[in-house]
Amino acid sequence: MRNYFTILILTLCFTAASHCGIAQTEATKHVALSGEVVGACNEIIVLAYPQDRSLDYIYPKFENGKFLFEYDITGDFIDIIVGLDGEAYGVRLNAGDTSRVLFTSKGDGAFDVDYFGRNEVQGRLWTDFYNTYGYWGQYNIRADKDTTMSTAQALALLSQKDSTFRAEHASEMDPYHIHRADLSLQFLKMVLIEDSAYTYHKSTDDFAEYVAMTASIDPNDPMSNACGLLGRWFYKELPDMGSTELEQCLNFAEQKLDQIIPKSSNEFIATLVCNNVLRQKETTSEEKFEQSLDKLEALLSDYPEQVAQCRKSYEDYKRAKNLVDLPEATLETVDGKEVKLSDFYGKVLYIDFWATWCGPCVKETPHMEKLAERYKDNDKILFISISTDDNAEAWRKKITNDKPFWPQYRIFGKSGNDFMSATNMRFIPRFMIVLPNGKIFNLDAPRPSNVEAVTAEIEKALQFGKRY
Repeated sequence: MRNYFTILILTLCFTAASHCGIAQTEATKHVALSGEVVGACNEIIVLAYPQDRSLDYIYPKFENGKFLFEYDITGDFIDIIVGLDGEAYGVRLNAGDTSRVLFTSKGDGAFDVDYFGRNEVQGRLWTDFYNTYGYWGQYNIRADKDTTMSTAQALALLSQKDSTFRAEHASEMDPYHIHRADLSLQFLKMVLIEDSAYTYHKSTDDFAEYVAMTASIDPNDPMSNACGLLGRWFYKELPDMGSTELEQCLNFAEQKLDQIIPKSSNEFIATLVCNNVLRQKETTSEEKFEQSLDKLEALLSDYPEQVAQCRKSYEDYKRAKNLVDLPEATLETVDGKEVKLSDFYGKVLYIDFWATWCGPCVKETPHMEKLAERYKDNDKILFISISTDDNAEAWRKKITNDKPFWPQYRIFGKSGNDFMSATNMRFIPRFMIVLPNGKIFNLDAPRPSNVEAVTAEIEKALQFGKRY
């Protein structure tokens, strides 16, 4: 499921990925890691951290306690995280390496690690690196641990964790890790400030530190892309590019894109340009938008995959606009059973599409709880949350820990991808309202945090649903 969202979720700064995310025209080198797990383990995921772009999620084949991870890289090495049921362990693989690692269960959900090769020190360093900065580490710092923590407290904790890591690994860190730590710290600080701006309805321009950090981003540093900073640079540059939002995107592609040297960064920026053009589809006439796509295709002639995806998404959008019935989908319950989305027809449905790794989704959860609580005695409406997580264990763990009182499901597989394509679900969080007969009332409903708008829309749906 994650592949569908890889190039689409702008707030999370993912990049497009073809075979391991690397264009076949570039010189690549092969790495491989064979592993064995002794003890209970339900799922293995590998997070690969290239040096020039965002990470890749890989699910290696896992049978009889053994797995094999293979990957093509363009640099001299790659650091990876092997996730075993939510626990993270680092490994460094040098170009051409075929390494081996053994995980032995300690009986408490954690594992002892034996490295067979030359990179044990770097592997253990990368484990600590991940646990310090993490992937979406700001939510490890706050949302998953202490939702009452203020931004100032979270920033202080982040600085403390950063200082501790650097002190403990001062003799082991190479220039690559120092630079990556610097930019990872900057990224997490920026996201925490963005959280504060969102919470208090301010602009990030109101925060001097944020403005300074944005100005410091170098779009020609490949690590800016790898650490999630390139998207921030893009949105800083975009406002000055034209008189309308659609023209801004086209002008950016024409005037700015050739200033960026790294190919992977260019591909990512081309994706952002395409997605920002798509954002204007509802406020632009179909004729003008089609003309804009033709111009975009000419401007982005070096990025045919991005433009083709943009055109496909626009066609999906036009089909979704004309939908009458909500498409069917297969859902998974927390205890692993399967149900159909249509099983819930008979009431008005307010559906929350989210993921554990999506920061904006996590921020909507408390508002979703309040909304569901407000209508808990109304038997004409049902609130359900549907996760798009690939990692079923991470989803189950969060649901088990949070214990939400409204129903929770996960969408997956071909049925899930077909549903997302049919409903043009390019971004999450996404909310839908469906009538008791399965007819779509609002394919892009207000968020729970927009209390007045969402309440008004739900009341209209309840009145409209009385006829079914």
